[in-house]
Amino acid sequence: MIVPYMGIISQGKRLLDALFTRTQRQLIGIFFGHPDRSFYLNQIVRLAGVGTGSVQRELKRLSESGVLTVKKVGNQKHYQANPDITIFPELCGIARKTFGVVDVIRTAVDQLPVTPDLVLMYNDPSDRPASTMRLLLVSDRLDSGMIHDAVAEIQLGREIYPWLLDRRRYGDLLERNDARLMSVIEGPKVKIMGSVNPSAWVQV
Repeated sequence: MIVPYMGIISQGKRLLDALFTRTQRQLIGIFFGHPDRSFYLNQIVRLAGVGTGSVQRELKRLSESGVLTVKKVGNQKHYQANPDITIFPELCGIARKTFGVVDVIRTAVDQLPVTPDLVLMYNDPSDRPASTMRLLLVSDRLDSGMIHDAVAEIQLGREIYPWLLDRRRYGDLLERNDARLMSVIEGPKVKIMGSVNPSAWVQV
């Protein structure tokens, strides 16, 4: 029996919801989903989607306990996962296998030069292995090279296949009830950002 990856994310998220606060879950996903990167406060607050005070308290606790390292870059404090702690591999595994995978992808998408209108993470039932991940992206201002570079930065130990559509193509497929597109929109998926409804997009 093949367990859909969306189900794995959901199951893992429920477990971590019971073990960690929302702020802790978000920070584990950010830092241990991207262990080779450092982040400054405003970035962390924006990516975590929680209050500044809550993030500051948790950063203080995590840095004082050695879970995170802190370094000064100009006038900013940069925080990063500490690879020397004994549970470093386990925390990276938790981040990448559960809710953190969404944060890892969201962080990579956030680094794109243009914000897409829509990003969905989904699975194709025919994929082998079942852990293969797919992304649907809609944008008029991104190209396949930009997407390839962003995907190359995502280190999740599995193949990731992006499907990039411009607005017009997406609209045409949506209007025709294209089987492939509708299977993504109506099937198990995780919304990274945006809306499946073109009328909700910012007009440029």
